Amino acid sequence: MKIRPVINENTFRGIYDEYYGYLCRNLSFYTHDIGAIEDIVQEIFVKLWNERDLYEIDNLKTYLSVCAKNKMLNYLRDEQTRKNLLNTWAKNTNEVSKAINCVDEKELGLLMLQAINNLPPKCQKIYLLSREEKLSYKQIAELLRVSIKTVETQMGIAIHRIKEFVAMHYTSK
Repeated sequence: MKIRPVINENTFRGIYDEYYGYLCRNLSFYTHDIGAIEDIVQEIFVKLWNERDLYEIDNLKTYLSVCAKNKMLNYLRDEQTRKNLLNTWAKNTNEVSKAINCVDEKELGLLMLQAINNLPPKCQKIYLLSREEKLSYKQIAELLRVSIKTVETQMGIAIHRIKEFVAMHYTSK
């Protein structure tokens, strides 16, 4: 029957001083995140202190190395899971944002249509010829047998009324 060695504070301090740097160096092969490395090594020593009377450890260096490696692998797995969740969340947030923008565009499009329908007939016709048919002011003037100045004036009125209507009725989310 083996007798468990007594680990007091002085003995523990010696173990800590001897193996802390060694464990940190070993874990640096897995990640360059110094904070994570130090946290993991700290957790190992806390566990060793808390369970000092429970186990009989034949080879302390091997025990600490295996504990450190296992904790690091768990950390890396959890970190990858966290990154995957963040990526999924970001993707979903982006899709929701696109959907909201799509709804906003549809709402804005409907308001624009209402605003155009509320224009006086001559103003509406000139606006649609310009924006929908892509005719120049000169072409519109020739087609409707009006002056270019009339087309310019009617377009100014149309744009002003449409902006006013949309500003009064549109609520962005």
